[in-house]
Amino acid sequence: DVSITLYGAQGAPANRIYGSDFDWDPVHGIARAMGEVQIDFQGAATPGTQTGKAREDDGENRSTVHVKTSGLVFNKQTGLASTTERIEFRLAEAAGSATGASFDSQTGIVILTADVAFNSSVGGNPLAVRAHHAQYDRSSRLLYLLMDVTDYADSHSSSDQATVSFRADGSAYQVRAEGHVVLSGSDGQQINTRIAHVDLGPKSEPQQAIVDGGLLYVANNAARLLHGSASSGTLLFGPQLTVRHLPGA
Repeated sequence: DVSITLYGAQGAPANRIYGSDFDWDPVHGIARAMGEVQIDFQGAATPGTQTGKAREDDGENRSTVHVKTSGLVFNKQTGLASTTERIEFRLAEAAGSATGASFDSQTGIVILTADVAFNSSVGGNPLAVRAHHAQYDRSSRLLYLLMDVTDYADSHSSSDQATVSFRADGSAYQVRAEGHVVLSGSDGQQINTRIAHVDLGPKSEPQQAIVDGGLLYVANNAARLLHGSASSGTLLFGPQLTVRHLPGA
């Protein structure tokens, strides 16, 4: 019944590691979990610090991420906790998994090494994100993704890398995708471009996208077959993520 509290910079929230059995090396300050271990990671800074084990049904902080894994190694001197095993995580309205992870309690940076999967919902529509690698910076509330693929409602998008910016309440407000960006909406519409800057609404729903670096547009459905190109453009999304407006094409 081991509980470890990790304190970050002044004013940063405390994070907790707990499990049934740990091996402790007092010379090097290293704790190794012998079995399953859980972590309560505070996703957003709040005034003051908290102590003690967090409740599983913690409803006071909706940004708290509950992590379950095994093979965890914690270095007291560096404040780094890491594992090469599979991890499962959940928060207020989402859940996911990855293979291998590390958490730096001093910088608040979380790294998901590989096979990242994330499932949630936005506006009542299912949201699924897959990525080869992910990194989240708690202080700046930025999420970095490599080789990401997103399915939302009837839409599909992918890119070589993407940066997601979050509000203090945990909702996303902006996505910048770069490299082989593909945006596919309903009704057979697809745009290929190099850079896409997507603005999201208060509930993280896509509202508009500014694309740059050259774009190719295709609309292929029973009513029409349309091809177009432009050096840049602005996409205004309508219901079901149909492209309502594409000036400059």
